[in-house]
Amino acid sequence: MNRIIFFLILIFILNPIQCLLAQNNKLFWSQKRALSVTDFKALIKNDNSYENALASVGISYSVTFDNSKADIVIKTFFRTDLSWFDKSIQSDWLLQHEQGHFDIAEIFARKLKKEMSNILLPKNNDCNKVVTDMYDKYFNEMKKMQELYDKETDHSRNRNEQLRWLKKIDRLLQQYSYYSTENLDKHKLHTSSNRKQIIQ
Repeated sequence: MNRIIFFLILIFILNPIQCLLAQNNKLFWSQKRALSVTDFKALIKNDNSYENALASVGISYSVTFDNSKADIVIKTFFRTDLSWFDKSIQSDWLLQHEQGHFDIAEIFARKLKKEMSNILLPKNNDCNKVVTDMYDKYFNEMKKMQELYDKETDHSRNRNEQLRWLKKIDRLLQQYSYYSTENLDKHKLHTSSNRKQIIQ
């Protein structure tokens, strides 16, 4: 079995050293690079013999306002320092399953990016709440899908279901491909605000 750690980036306030360490241990989602066993760098924490891996994935965002436009950067990441994999298993199915979790996070990052790209942000302090509410909405939806993915695939053991889910995940990635988190320069938010502000 594998377990997933989800990150609500907005909750945690880290000191500069912690931020640097966290940044150095992040892999950002890329179509060109799949996860490998060596990306799981944490020590095995296997208190239950049924567990063979733990993956740590999350979504981060920043919004920078400038006059009537706002640049948005949304990223999907994998924490190498908090993810572990029982390398004695050597299971391609399990590794594909973990990649599926990473891809599901990317799907919801794209959904968030799509919604944020099609709204008029308020010019007052309500802007922070609007953006945070959208983030929370997609984070919670992502968490539910991740849990359903584990349940229906039995953590990669049900191979028919695993194949079905991988096809579903690929289809959703294609559906929202325009909003890939790799495309950092495509999207602008319209806003009535004349303030400069950064949300992270």
